[in-house]
Formats: sequence, structure tokens, C-alpha cells
Amino acid sequence: MAPTHWQLENFIEKNRLPLYFVHVRPGTHPPEQYHDHNSSEIVIILQGNAEHIVKTGKKISSAPISPGDLLVIHPGVAHAYKNTSTLELINLVYDFRQLVMPQLDAVTLPLFREFFPDTPPPFPTRATPAAHLSPAELVQLRPLIFDYAQTLNDFGAGSLFQAMALFMQLTVTIAKMRPEEKISKNPVPDNISKVLHRIAGEYASVLTLDTLARTASMSRRNFTRRFREITGLSCSRYIMLFRLQQAAEMMKNPGNDLGQIALSCGFCDSNYLCKKFRQIYGESPGAFRKRFAAKLKI
Repeated sequence: MAPTHWQLENFIEKNRLPLYFVHVRPGTHPPEQYHDHNSSEIVIILQGNAEHIVKTGKKISSAPISPGDLLVIHPGVAHAYKNTSTLELINLVYDFRQLVMPQLDAVTLPLFREFFPDTPPPFPTRATPAAHLSPAELVQLRPLIFDYAQTLNDFGAGSLFQAMALFMQLTVTIAKMRPEEKISKNPVPDNISKVLHRIAGEYASVLTLDTLARTASMSRRNFTRRFREITGLSCSRYIMLFRLQQAAEMMKNPGNDLGQIALSCGFCDSNYLCKKFRQIYGESPGAFRKRFAAKLKI
């Protein structure tokens, strides 16, 4: 089947920057639907374990992807995803050939150079992730991604300048998270992958360390050590950050009661949710909701 050709200009208003943002919610990405672009995209996997497939001529390569993986796709490359039933991702779409931006010393960051290649086409693209972000890093990026997505829909004075500034900040922030040479993350071991999948599906339930160790078919001690090696976090902190991410999404709907959000996301009550939310996001749930509502009204 011939790939679908995705044209950036069909998705942005005239006289706007060649920037676009897409949030693909869990299970909504069509499986094995090949497509290519006339633009580039940085893909951040938020949830789910799937397979990324890249087609170059008659050659097909694939790689497993999991939460935290970061893909870089450039113009003219056909790719697709397989096993997308739990896949959730963010697409930062841009055409670096049309952007006028000072790169300065950002070019010393290998991942930044991958975002903005200085070689002529065809641009290199691989199925394997360009980097892997920890859950804590995803939480750190979420407010910046949120502001960037809202600014792209803002048509007020100075919005183009602000959107460009936020795009530059976002890309260099991600690149600085991996200042070393480009890394290709080894696939998450099956036993830890099972645990991550269980957390994603049962985060509102009580998930003890012993229960998750049994899911991984490992002793509690070995599981604790291995989980931290793979995710960069303790199991309890990973679950906490995952629950807060889900709560933040639910808070964007003003009709969702905070107490119900707390229970739906595995918190004992709204007070505990508020305490943890402020620790991680730096603001109360009320302030978060007001800021989100204000941006929608612009």
C-alpha cells in the first residue's frame, strides 16, 4: 500500500510558522498506516508499547518503542506503527528548512544536530529511538509542551514570536537532557515491559512492590534494582509521576471534580493529590486549571 503524504501546509494557517503540534491519545493511532511528510517531527512516546516501522525503498526496518522513547522523522521517510492499542504519543512537527533561528552553540549537542541536520536530503532516519527520556524528564517537559501547544493556537500580538521562542526552548531543553553522543536505547526487557504495561493499565489500583516483582517474575530485591536501572526511578516514584500525568490530563476538563480525579488516578483524597501535584508541577491544581482555561479563551 502506498504511503499517505502528510503536507504541513494543510494543517497550519496562512502566514503562520511552519510548526504544528499533535497529541495522539491512547489507542487512536491507526495501526500499520504508512505515511510520509514534507516536514520533520519529533515523536515523544508517552504511553504504551508498540513497534515503529520505517520503509526506505524496498528495505523495511523496525524497532520496539516504549514510554519515554524519542523518535526523529525527517521529510520523505515513510513510517508506521504496529500494535498501537495502548500507544499514546506527542508529535512536534516542524520544517527546519523554513525556520530562521540562531543555533549558536546548540550545534554542539548531538541530539540537537539530529533535530536540525545540516546535510542535504535524503535525510537519515532510523526506526530505533534517537534517545530515551526518563519519567521524571517527561514530567519536566510537560508544562513546556503544554505552553507551546497553547501558544500555537494563539493569534494575538506577539504570538508568533512566543511560539518560536518556546519551540527553540523545547528543542534545546530536550537536547540538553542528552548532551553526550547519540544513544540508541536497548529495548526494555520483557519482564520490566510487563510491569510498565501493568502500571499503565492499573495505575488507579494499589500496586505493591511485591505484586509488581511477581509480575516481572523476579525477587523483590532484583526487581527494585533492575527497575531503577531501566527507568532511572524507583518504582514508587515512577507510579506517582504516572498518576500525576493522568491527573493533569483530567484537570483540563473543568467538569471533572478534583476529588473524583484523585480517586480515579490512585490518590487517597484530593488533599494528597494537591500536595504531590504542587511538589512536581510547582503550582496547585487550581492554578493549573485557571492557566489552562485562560489560554483557551485567548
